Amino acid sequence: MVDERGSEVRHDHRPVRVEPSYARLAMRTLEILAPLSYPIAPRDGDCLKWAPQVTIALTEAGIEAETINVAGYLPGDVIAFIHVVTLIDGVLIVDYTARQFRTDFPERWVTPVDQYLLRLTSVMGLRRAAIWPEAKG
Repeated sequence: MVDERGSEVRHDHRPVRVEPSYARLAMRTLEILAPLSYPIAPRDGDCLKWAPQVTIALTEAGIEAETINVAGYLPGDVIAFIHVVTLIDGVLIVDYTARQFRTDFPERWVTPVDQYLLRLTSVMGLRRAAIWPEAKG
């Protein structure tokens, strides 16, 4: 199937590895999102479409979710990218389009915020990753 931007999407949702400390919430999230398609080969900008769809599906099912931005920083605090994802209950990130950065990222990535940011940082060679904009402190 092809969406309106020409991105291929998949409906045969394969099992996804879930972090044990948030397993119940993550599994409930994946159950809710099972009917939602996801892009097979996401491209730059696809997060602008997919993250809000994920957020809507979750909030309609009674899960506290919001669409947020994540920034990847290079040395000198230069922003390499700003990416749009869904934040659940303030503790989990759902990312349907991380594969635009690396094809070995999960197709439907559900993981705790700190682990998500650490993995983006280490795998992508960033100085750091953070929810953006950051609180001034």
